[in-house]
Amino acid sequence: MKRILALALALAIFALTGGALAEVFTPITVDGDNYLSNLDVCIASINDMELGTNETFSFNAAVGARSEERGYREAPNGRGVAVVGGGVAQVATTIYLAIKNMDSMEVVEKRTYGSDFCEKYVPDTEDAVIADYSQLIDFRFTNHGDAVTISVWRDDSRIYCSIEDADEPGLVTSASIELEAE
Repeated sequence: MKRILALALALAIFALTGGALAEVFTPITVDGDNYLSNLDVCIASINDMELGTNETFSFNAAVGARSEERGYREAPNGRGVAVVGGGVAQVATTIYLAIKNMDSMEVVEKRTYGSDFCEKYVPDTEDAVIADYSQLIDFRFTNHGDAVTISVWRDDSRIYCSIEDADEPGLVTSASIELEAE
């Protein structure tokens, strides 16, 4: 049933946008201003980033240290532990979901929360990516295709990621859509 709903949603988005946009999203399941603020700081450092042919994206290099000096606040991480920068791993997870089925993308470093994951923004704990700057745990992938633009944004209930051809904005190179976890 989920596959039918995902296909119907994909077709509806394709029809509404003329094929110009495909989105992957994860639901925001944690309440709190600090969590949302951390998402905003993180997203601002990644949104509209271009990744050229054979370039490697490093989440930690893009986002930097999660510190109060950089605007991060204490909020729950994927294990439910309050840490400065809690929430940024959900952004990494959303990006991972966007690229994981793309033939041109090669994941070169990824760790997950596994059985320690206690949030609900993805149903499979092996999709819940950890990115911890201070522990040198990174999420990295290499683009072996044409240059792409990574767009990340949020609204009140979801984080979105779109991967588009950098030379032809609106031409989507990933058309996967993730439904909310139940």
